[in-house]
Amino acid sequence: WEEALDKIRFAHVRQRRVPAKEYSSVIGDCASAGRWVEALELIAKMKSHNVRADAPTTEVALITCAKGNQWEHAVALLKQMQSQNMKPSAAAFDSTIASCMRHLNKQEKFWRFPASQGCWGKVLSMLQEMRDEGFEP
Repeated sequence: WEEALDKIRFAHVRQRRVPAKEYSSVIGDCASAGRWVEALELIAKMKSHNVRADAPTTEVALITCAKGNQWEHAVALLKQMQSQNMKPSAAAFDSTIASCMRHLNKQEKFWRFPASQGCWGKVLSMLQEMRDEGFEP
């Protein structure tokens, strides 16, 4: 993943346009290595270089964030997908909800949160969105 990431960075320095397929491949490599920071960095670079990330590429970054216990980033990517009319898969919802639940389980005051606040509110909202999309939570 490091070598592939360096190739993209070098291409940017040389002002060469990097195709979406190449970004997707490197994001997949980062995901395999559990490198959520780099996956997010690449999604941001795609946007700044006017390269559209498709649903599978965005989901790989989302799932990588979720597995890395980065629930805020996973939720943000899920919302980004929806705002760009991409249909998140059940795996995207499941990973994001699982990341939120892991976060909540670490909190002492888990059961004292009002349902509308923070991560707990996001979980409830995502469960409803899954139902709306026809997925069985």
